Amino acid sequence: MKSYLKVSKHPQYWVLFTVLFFMTTALQSSAQTIERLEEKIAVQSADAQRLNNLTTGVHASVYIENGSIKSFGNGPVVIANVAPGDFSVMYNENPVFGSIELLKINISNQAELQNRLNLEKMQGFENLSFIIITFMYDTCGNNSENCIPALVENLIPGLSDNLVTVCYKLSIPN
Repeated sequence: MKSYLKVSKHPQYWVLFTVLFFMTTALQSSAQTIERLEEKIAVQSADAQRLNNLTTGVHASVYIENGSIKSFGNGPVVIANVAPGDFSVMYNENPVFGSIELLKINISNQAELQNRLNLEKMQGFENLSFIIITFMYDTCGNNSENCIPALVENLIPGLSDNLVTVCYKLSIPN
């Protein structure tokens, strides 16, 4: 009987194959997925349920705009709304950041995409689990969403190194 897998003849190839296989698998599992918000919430998981609760429920929030932080609501702050021009405010320690689970960013025009959010520089966001980016203009043209994941990757460099769930939605006002 012929053997199709002659391991003893070329063991170095099996070692090389095994190493490459595991490296490829590890890289794929650590890659960040950028999902449509509606698709993420539709999944039946505890993560999706928490995200749905954060996006539809009433929660204490902060608004970071024009260099200032304003709090609204009772209880621990779990949502932060930040204008793209104010990302740097989150690079300074603030006690309110510790309880934030959801970061919401509204992009109103293409010029706001010039800003970059550096997750490594954010101070005190121990509980941050989700980022939602809402594009409030016809970002890709013809109400298409095809280019949005690439725009998000550009807006938030280093996503693949982070465990934060990133979602987007296209919401063009009438």
